[in-house]
Amino acid sequence: MSEYFQIELYKKVLDQSCISLEIFDKWWTFERDFIDKTFSNVEKQIEPSVVIYFVKTGRGRVDLWIDKIQKKARN
Repeated sequence: MSEYFQIELYKKVLDQSCISLEIFDKWWTFERDFIDKTFSNVEKQIEPSVVIYFVKTGRGRVDLWIDKIQKKARN
């Protein structure tokens, strides 16, 4: 899952080996920067090795976006 930690450590810290939307909501918060960036610029900074672990949310637009960037990561 990560080049930094073993899966066992994720399980120990997060109670799961996969970071789902629920786990993310439980452990992290977004803070908005006052940097003028478009979403496409932010999207380009997401590493393909991370994208493969994104899971569906049940929200149509988000799931379509996940499909799109996962396909891009595989190519």
